Amino acid sequence: MVDDTLLGEIAKSVREGYAEKTSELVAKCLANGVDPILIVDESLSKGVREAGEAFGREEIFLTDLMLAAEAMKAGMKPILPLIQGRKDELKSRRAGSVLMATVEGDIHDIGKNLCCATLSAGGFEVVDMGVDVTPDAIMSEIDSKSKEGASVDLIGLSCLMTLTKPNQKRIIELLKKRGTEAKTMVGGAPCDETWAKEIGADAYGRDASNAVEVARKLIARARGTK
Repeated sequence: MVDDTLLGEIAKSVREGYAEKTSELVAKCLANGVDPILIVDESLSKGVREAGEAFGREEIFLTDLMLAAEAMKAGMKPILPLIQGRKDELKSRRAGSVLMATVEGDIHDIGKNLCCATLSAGGFEVVDMGVDVTPDAIMSEIDSKSKEGASVDLIGLSCLMTLTKPNQKRIIELLKKRGTEAKTMVGGAPCDETWAKEIGADAYGRDASNAVEVARKLIARARGTK
């Protein structure tokens, strides 16, 4: 069946990190009348998930995983306008929404980028705010998402320098003061479980793979599921 073939080609294109080809195949699939949600579930998500699994087995490199994530984004671009009225349906299929940032004063991004890639491959919608991100910028992003009718399930805060650790604490204190419902996870070389508990974070992410596991548990608990 042509649609099944196309769905398989899209998954393969995402897995191999071909953004332009993925976009073209998605457009072709849509022209054939395939349900956009089906394309997300059976090809885009499948392809990036397979890339994540391959990365976990050390069969591909981080750059390959990031290319797969970009290919998925390219494939989602023509789909999003078609599913604006089906946000709840799409949301129920994704693992959750994660906002990631390296805190103010810190410009290290390798660990954060790796987490963003593995979280994307794990089925999460990831907003990468970059490095040297101020508390105000994070609050503004959360507010912007809220105005769009979208929620942030988890906020990941990374740092590499001991000097910038207090900025993780500042952000978490501000989030609690505002009554933000999103869960928080901290990570980076100077962080550990003790630090996460000390500053009131919901969890500590040891590494990129562990961050995916922790994110799933936190969001499932928040949603009241196992």
